[in-house]
Amino acid sequence: MARIKYYDSDTQQWVYGDMALQPPLPTGTANGDMLVWDNTNQEWVVRHSPRLPNKYQEIEYIENSGTQWLGFNNISVDRIVADFQYLALSTKGEFIINAGALNTDANLGFAGNSTPIWRWFIGTNAGSGSSVDLARHTIDLSTTAQYFDGEIISSYTSNAPSSIALFNSFYNSGLDIPTQARIYSAKGYKDGEIVTCLIPCYDKITSVIGMYDTVNGVFYTNAGSGTFTKGADV
Repeated sequence: MARIKYYDSDTQQWVYGDMALQPPLPTGTANGDMLVWDNTNQEWVVRHSPRLPNKYQEIEYIENSGTQWLGFNNISVDRIVADFQYLALSTKGEFIINAGALNTDANLGFAGNSTPIWRWFIGTNAGSGSSVDLARHTIDLSTTAQYFDGEIISSYTSNAPSSIALFNSFYNSGLDIPTQARIYSAKGYKDGEIVTCLIPCYDKITSVIGMYDTVNGVFYTNAGSGTFTKGADV
């Protein structure tokens, strides 16, 4: 039968049964992790603490059908990073991620264009790249440099950090051009510090799908219509 040992953050000790222990920490162990004894291999196995509160179940991705989107008006950023997959080509350009001032051209944005090619928007500048595909990619847009799958695509500059929208844009009152895509994760930074880390998940009680901000402790849900589709539990 497995035995469990855990780190007690109040006493700052490793606890096993009724006896307090302070053995060396296994590599990669953090406060709050649990260690389970593996009788077969005679070793402690690290069970990392979940990233989310217990009421939320982390999932692989959050997916929309074109009418669901997320907006974070309370968070101002100058860099946004996202892991995403475009799901459908369209006859119009569709935003996947955007950080823009309402009804202005001052934004950090990335979209699939109707040509179809990838397009990015940095302040009042715009650039374009390779043909849109339905593969999984990463985008990293800041006010000083822009990267696609880890490779620099431009070095436009802008001084207009603003609010984040996922699957949409804040241009035209926040209801611009929703896209069909999956987002696996998204982060926002301001002055080099992370200000939001968004994890796809759902509420275990209500089954509502959204993204949980581990930096600010907030669960964000659909700002549009319809219902998000969820990936597999993590």
